[in-house]
Amino acid sequence: MSRLSSRGLSLGTILDLGDFGGAPGLSLAANSASFDAAKDRLYRREGGSIYIGPGLWDIRCLLQPTISTSNVVNIFGAGREATILRGTAIDGIVTLDNSGPGGVAGNSTIRDLTIRTNSATAVGMVLHATSNSSGFGIISNVRIDAQLSSEARAIQFGGNARYYISDSEILFGAEGIRFASNTGVRAHLFNCDILCLGAGTNAEKIRGIFADPDVAFGSTPHLLMSGGQIRIVGSLTRVATAAPAVRGIDVTGDGIFTSKLFGVNIDVADFVGGVADDESTGVYWNDSNAASTMELHGCGVRAIVNNDSSAADTAQGVWANAANSVVRVLGGRVVAERSGASATLTDLRRVAGTLEVAGTDYASSSGTITMLRNYTRVVATGSLPAAGAVKDGTFIIEDVAAGDRNLILYAGGQRFRIDGGAAF
Repeated sequence: MSRLSSRGLSLGTILDLGDFGGAPGLSLAANSASFDAAKDRLYRREGGSIYIGPGLWDIRCLLQPTISTSNVVNIFGAGREATILRGTAIDGIVTLDNSGPGGVAGNSTIRDLTIRTNSATAVGMVLHATSNSSGFGIISNVRIDAQLSSEARAIQFGGNARYYISDSEILFGAEGIRFASNTGVRAHLFNCDILCLGAGTNAEKIRGIFADPDVAFGSTPHLLMSGGQIRIVGSLTRVATAAPAVRGIDVTGDGIFTSKLFGVNIDVADFVGGVADDESTGVYWNDSNAASTMELHGCGVRAIVNNDSSAADTAQGVWANAANSVVRVLGGRVVAERSGASATLTDLRRVAGTLEVAGTDYASSSGTITMLRNYTRVVATGSLPAAGAVKDGTFIIEDVAAGDRNLILYAGGQRFRIDGGAAF
């Protein structure tokens, strides 16, 4: 109760689920009914928040208005280690959906709790909105534990859902985040960690982020991720003719999808089951729409094949595989590795489309790579930056006068002039 606002309690805008009969140890049906009662009261008023206190709660939280309303209902707990929501519903533990009467955009906030599934086909959190022209919901300090299986997903986006997700952990499952129906989804992730551990056979895939944009939707789903990491560890065995794959990011389709990652570490490892054709890929881009783009800014990408037994086993850091679309790798490092001596390794692989690279540390490539030009500033002598540690490792072209240009190097807290000589 110490986390609750006394003013919010007095106004009735913060409701304690315990006051509606909910409690750890009660059944899924009982706690879900208590949540529905609290939620309906807030929808019929001016909106507000539901507080779920410490403990392990068997519950399904369905945020879907039963009336036409513009009110918003939020959920918050006592902390990730204190409040744990658990359920067995296949369609998710916490579901945000404004497809009820009025189709009002939800933009709810969920924070300070853990969501845990214990069904092999469950989705931890379904974020869906039938209409949402503005605004974002917020998910902060949340941990999502999806079942360790080949079908479980932690978060599924659909419709026009728009969410900021910050300082959260997305764990286990075959897929960390899936863009299901991509009409106008916006997912902005800040300092989030995605970890997928899975075991599968045949053509099953384990993916940190998966999107299948469809040209029929006609809008532009968008992924922005800043900081954090995507780590995939797969133990896969091919028992038929199709081979499994482990991918950090997998975008496949014909609709528009734009994605930008800044300073994200992507680490993918496939423990091969002793047969050929297994695949480990950091970023797989197979979206054929000409307006689709993937940009990696200062990211670290590593793909590893372990226990490889054939050249048909492959690891590639970044794989551009679709005509028309563009993948840009700007700075950072991309590497493909193997534990054995057989797998085919490619840091940067282009089969189709455009793969543009600038200032990136990589060792191997296949297909045509477009090297972007690095431009160096031209600065007048009187405007040259002062020397200092912050400038170390940079260089500038000095403009002294017509026909007189020099190269200025910054290192060791000092600057050095290299005479450019006469123009020719």
